[in-house]
Amino acid sequence: MTQFNYWYRLFYKDKFVGFMKVFDTKPELFSIDNYGWNTTPILFDKRFRWAGVYDRNNLPLFENDIVAIRTTLNPHPKKNYKLIYDNSIDQFNLIDCETQEHLALFAGNLQLIQKQEMTFIGTAI
Repeated sequence: MTQFNYWYRLFYKDKFVGFMKVFDTKPELFSIDNYGWNTTPILFDKRFRWAGVYDRNNLPLFENDIVAIRTTLNPHPKKNYKLIYDNSIDQFNLIDCETQEHLALFAGNLQLIQKQEMTFIGTAI
């Protein structure tokens, strides 16, 4: 399959409705389950961009997702972070949900926080 340029999680009236992949030379593809894809549009009013990473359960992580991250060598406690996209540096970052501390998710193209350390919790609308 052709590589997509952008992958989005779609919402309509704050409810999840599906996914969209955007290509350079092909029509956009839509899916309600991230498995079967077609060109039938899905009505949406919000879209959150894929962050380029997966969590420990191989779930794709998107902008505004909340993830639990282990920040020490011990399995607990984990801290919750929100994935945000910073337009000024064209990169995804993590914001601590309690302290608002920022963590870089990438250094250039190098992923700094590995997937086995992140667990998807939910999406902040």
